[in-house]
Amino acid sequence: MPPGPIQWLPNFITIARLLSVPLLVVLLLRGQMAAAFWLFLAAAASDLVDGWMARRLGSVGKLGSYLDPIADKLLMGASSLTLGFLGHLPLWLVALVISRDLLILLGVSWLYWSRPHPEMEPLFVSKINTVFQLALICVVLERLAELSLPVLDKPMIWAEIALVWLVAITTVISGVAYGNAALRIFKARRPAK
Repeated sequence: MPPGPIQWLPNFITIARLLSVPLLVVLLLRGQMAAAFWLFLAAAASDLVDGWMARRLGSVGKLGSYLDPIADKLLMGASSLTLGFLGHLPLWLVALVISRDLLILLGVSWLYWSRPHPEMEPLFVSKINTVFQLALICVVLERLAELSLPVLDKPMIWAEIALVWLVAITTVISGVAYGNAALRIFKARRPAK
């Protein structure tokens, strides 16, 4: 029996997150930082919601397992690139994050097209890295939008500096961890001499 409309809801939320990325970039480029902040916050929250719903509804499928990480990477990558281009994030950090994501994408593509292709779950350090990236972009956008939210009303410059370094450190650690995992898979496949 094909899945009903409710089972497709997590995928619709993921697709909405994908479609929000161009709008977010336009808002950032136009300097509409308050709107960009709220859109980014909604998109980031939708990542939690669609994952929770997919597990709750038992509708974790192949489409969602591909779309969800793509939507996440596009949201973070586009936000980071645009904020870096506008001078609100250090370019070295943006280059580090994008380089790691491109290397992971190449590695996953290679694993997918090879036979047999093993399932690779996101590493815990990568999930921590994603949380730090989300927090950094939220703090930067809140500062730029001058919203003075009660939860962020303390001097946030130290939090922003700390998050920059936490993102950098966890990006390097997760990149090395993914590289080691790929090497182990590659060595396991080489025929014994």
